[in-house]
Amino acid sequence: MHVNYFYWIFPFLMLSIVAKGQNSSVTGIPSNNDNSIQIQAGATFSRATGTFVDAFKTDIEEQNETLGEAVNLNSEIPIDFGFAFGATYTHNLGEKISLSSGLGFWRTQLVTRVKYEYRNPDFSYDEVGTDQTTFKLSYVTLPLKASFHVNDRWTVEAGVHLNFTLKGQAEAVIQSGREVIINGDLDEEWTRPTEESTIALKDEVQSLVPQYRFDIVYDIGPFLNAAIGFFGNGKHLTIEGQDLTSLGLQFSLRADLGSIIKI
Repeated sequence: MHVNYFYWIFPFLMLSIVAKGQNSSVTGIPSNNDNSIQIQAGATFSRATGTFVDAFKTDIEEQNETLGEAVNLNSEIPIDFGFAFGATYTHNLGEKISLSSGLGFWRTQLVTRVKYEYRNPDFSYDEVGTDQTTFKLSYVTLPLKASFHVNDRWTVEAGVHLNFTLKGQAEAVIQSGREVIINGDLDEEWTRPTEESTIALKDEVQSLVPQYRFDIVYDIGPFLNAAIGFFGNGKHLTIEGQDLTSLGLQFSLRADLGSIIKI
């Protein structure tokens, strides 16, 4: 059974904080000459987009038109869970502007799902099931971003992450199962338990996937922040001429070692 991580982890992430040492004990805005190294980790929530998703939805609509009223197919593009971590080096150009880059790792999952229903009231026969494909993708990331310190509490960041695909870890996990209900009871003989198969995607994935980002950071105190990032990705892969892209959110924790290690 598929678990939608968004609903149970979202409240926790909204309360998450970021450990980020500040070089100014009064305002939290870094001074002109102080640079820093940050380590960070976070959770991402991504949703598949692109021409691949458009073609998937169109195919389901066309099947519904040809299968008749007894059969109903519903396409779904759910939000799924991933994670990211890494380290960045920040160079402050002044009290308001800083530039940063670094190295990290990102693991994401993108899902397409079809729910199947066949109702035959004349024979008290129902058949329901789910077909789901989960694209599991991993990247080494190179962030390039600029930050603007609005005041002593708020910072906005914008830039791009260059995601280099780990092709050996790219795969599609296909799950399919059916339940047959006769006269209101589950028929174990005709019910098909969920089956799972895995397909390697080494030849379909793109080597480089750019990710465009906009982040908002709130300084809770001298060593604490809360951060949320919005991002959109270029195409992850191409299957039969259709491109799979994605949109998402990231909630992250950061520890600024600049308050411990003077650079």
